[in-house]
This record gives sequence, structure tokens and C-alpha cells, in this order.
Amino acid sequence: MAHVTDEPLDAYVNRPLAELVVKAVVDTAVTPNQLTFASLLLGTVAGVCIAVGLPVVGALALFFSMVLDCSDGQLARARGGGSVLGRIIDGYADYWVALVVHVGILVQVFRAHVVVAGHAVGALESFVFVLAAGTSMGVHAGFFDYYKHRYLAHTGRGGPPEEPEMYLEEAERVRWSIVRAGLRLFALYVRTQQGPAFHAAAAEARVTASDPIRVARFERENGLLVRLHSITGPTMHNAAIGVTCLVAPFVDHAFVWYCAFVIVAVNLYGLALHVVQRRVLARERARATVASWA
Repeated sequence: MAHVTDEPLDAYVNRPLAELVVKAVVDTAVTPNQLTFASLLLGTVAGVCIAVGLPVVGALALFFSMVLDCSDGQLARARGGGSVLGRIIDGYADYWVALVVHVGILVQVFRAHVVVAGHAVGALESFVFVLAAGTSMGVHAGFFDYYKHRYLAHTGRGGPPEEPEMYLEEAERVRWSIVRAGLRLFALYVRTQQGPAFHAAAAEARVTASDPIRVARFERENGLLVRLHSITGPTMHNAAIGVTCLVAPFVDHAFVWYCAFVIVAVNLYGLALHVVQRRVLARERARATVASWA
């Protein structure tokens, strides 16, 4: 059964297929980072195929990119755990695939020669239009990631918070100076993010996770919201892009409709979730204030 924090497509399609990939390569010399680069390569192929007018091929490449994106972490865990560097590479690979796919979408939107109220949409307007869709994907992915990790921390299922020392220690183990510099820069970024508010939130999560009654209440109030946030996660956005690729040969301006759907419908959905989430957070803060007075 899928966990609350799983995106539906990952839980029921991508991860089961990724398990088959892992079984095929676990006893070979294939490394998790090689699977990450294969995922990046397929994602790049997807973006290029979308740009040159081969959307169905692009959909297939994007789908297998998502499967391999799940398999690298599974392979690392099957061999006893991954590395800090591997997690960073995996994250940047995801960013790259999202970027190159949206570049392909931009090319198709520009070629669509859209006319709105008698006005021909130009290159700059197309760029802003697709940029808005891509930014929406990033924002919703960020919200889902935040609430997912918050849920895991408060229910005692998450690991310890990231510490700058993790990246500094990894930097001492790598051979390449550019990678070493990148890890140190990332350590500095993590340090700047972990101010008093971060440590207060981490302490609050530990208190909640230590009390079964509080955990049950947190799960009851936040579980459904996290599931609803998962619908706008990065995998589900990629799935929507894949479906758009499949219908593009039959639907005029399919990628224009995709961008409009993300900008309007997905953002309205996210706004509604945000309103409900704020009410839940307000109740949590009120209980914490009462508890501090007791």
C-alpha cells in the first residue's frame, strides 16, 4: 500500500518497475550514479524529442527517465545505503530534466503561433508563458517536499535533519576539486538555512514524534493534506507532460493547453490547499501556545 508521502505514480508504477531494474543490476558493476546519469540522459532525450516534434518518443523517454530516477536510490539502499554526493547528483539531475523538458515545450508553444483576441503571441510572451508553467511546477514540488518531510519528522519516520558537516565530510572524500568546492558551497547553503526557526521546528517535531497521542493527532490532521499535495508533486507534473505528449499528435496546441492547465487549474488547487493548510498550522500553533502556558 502506498505511504501518505508517496506520489501515486511513483507508488504504483515507477517504483515497482524500478525494483525490476534493481534486481537486474544489483549483482553487476552498475552504480547508482550511473543509473542517475542514464535517467538524466533519457530526460534530455525527452526534451529534445518534444522540441523536434516527436512527442510520443519524448513521452516514452520521460517515462523511463522517471523509472530510472526511482531505481538509483533503491539500488543504493540495496547495497547498504547511498552517499551524500549521490543524493545531490540525483537532485540536480531532476532539475536538469525539468529544465530541458520545458525548453522542448517552449519550442512547441512558439511554433504553435497562438493568436489571442487577434494578437499573435510572440517569442517573449511564449517564454513568459512556459516559464510560468515551469515555475509553478517547481513551487508545487517544493511545497510537497516540505510538507512530506515535515510529516515524516513529526511522525518519527524521517531521518535526522541535514547538517553542514555531512557535506563537508563528503567533500574530504571526493577526488575532484570542482565537486569538493560544490559540496562545501552546499554546506554553506545548509548552514545559512538552519537558523533559530529551523531548530525550533526540529525540536517541535521531536516532541510530537515522542508522544503517540500527538503523532496520531498529527497524522489525522495532516495525512490527507500531504496526499493532496502529492498530486501536484514533480512526478505527477511529469506524468501530465507525458500525457500531453501522447495526445499532441491529435490535439492542436496540446502543449499550450498543458501550460494553461498548470498555470490556472493546478495553482487554484494549490491555493485552496494552502488555505486549508494554514488553518491546520494555526491550530497547531494555538495548541503549542496553550501547552507553553500550562
